[in-house]
Amino acid sequence: MQRLFLLFFLCLSSSILSAQNDFKRSDFFIDGYTQLISDQCFRLTPDEQWTAGSLWYREAIDLASPFELSLNVMMGCKNDSGADGIVLVFSPRPTRTGWAGEGMGFAGLSPSIGIEIDTWENDHLYDPAQDHIAIMANGNIRHGADLAGPKVVPNLEDCRQHNLSIRWSPTSQKLTVSVDGKSTLTHSGDIVQTIFGGNSTVYWGITAATGRYSNKHEFCIKKIEHSSPMPSYTFDQATFRALMQGNNVTLPGVQFASGSVRLSDEAQADAERLYRFLKKNPKHHVSIDAHTDSSGAAATNKNLSQQRADALKEYLLKKGISKSRIRSNGHGERFPIASNNSSAGRSKNRRVDVFVFIPQV
Repeated sequence: MQRLFLLFFLCLSSSILSAQNDFKRSDFFIDGYTQLISDQCFRLTPDEQWTAGSLWYREAIDLASPFELSLNVMMGCKNDSGADGIVLVFSPRPTRTGWAGEGMGFAGLSPSIGIEIDTWENDHLYDPAQDHIAIMANGNIRHGADLAGPKVVPNLEDCRQHNLSIRWSPTSQKLTVSVDGKSTLTHSGDIVQTIFGGNSTVYWGITAATGRYSNKHEFCIKKIEHSSPMPSYTFDQATFRALMQGNNVTLPGVQFASGSVRLSDEAQADAERLYRFLKKNPKHHVSIDAHTDSSGAAATNKNLSQQRADALKEYLLKKGISKSRIRSNGHGERFPIASNNSSAGRSKNRRVDVFVFIPQV
């Protein structure tokens, strides 16, 4: 019996620990100017002004377990006039690109941890004159707020690939960054609690941007080692508090393929979380508000958004939530939260928001 239990435990452990060295485009959410250029290699921005791109690994990671990522980055070929840089990001909300230019696609993303490789000096951000790296938090790119750094590194805009390795140890609570095999930066602290509000489930992604000055930004993935989180069907603390306070909450997993109203596996996970919240809080009602971008006819978008809101409503009904507790509204393209002139903005506008409330008697 003990032998069978040990065998089961070893099988379970190996299924949780993931080491991947072979990647394909479908393993990632891709946004902006990002494109696959060869096996396991991507271009985030071309050598053009005012571009931005991001790539997010689709599988969540668990920061309660060790994490290691090795990349080869190419920061472009223009030294004196090249800009702006690349940021490796950890965030509970994938598929997002922050501000372009000096923001490097990271600025404004919160909550988050960002490992910045910056090749342009912005005086007002207290950048060193040389190429440098830093560990940043919550989309803040001003160096006075760094968790570690900035640390000057040898010139990286030399048309060559440079290795960037990141290691996280939950036991020692250390985040270590190495460039070309040399340990360069370390941050010690409970990032799960202080940055992510106790939620150890995050995604990793890579962002880059250019502004008035530009460079080509590329990278190749060499290795990922991480543990996948066990399925959780409860909202994290920040989302739970927002719901209980009556705030609008965007369900990040409830995204639909173009023209589709079918709930994906990720969408069903968020739908299950919403169901369990309502089951545990029987006095609360929910309003489901679906939105689209501005692509296509307004009437078509309104109808599509209503069908998507109803798809989430139908899930809750089948699980036993009373129809009287659910409102579903399709708003189409009427209430954008970002510009529809970019793919990143349109992605943000295609969303499903919910808020819960106790009706007045």
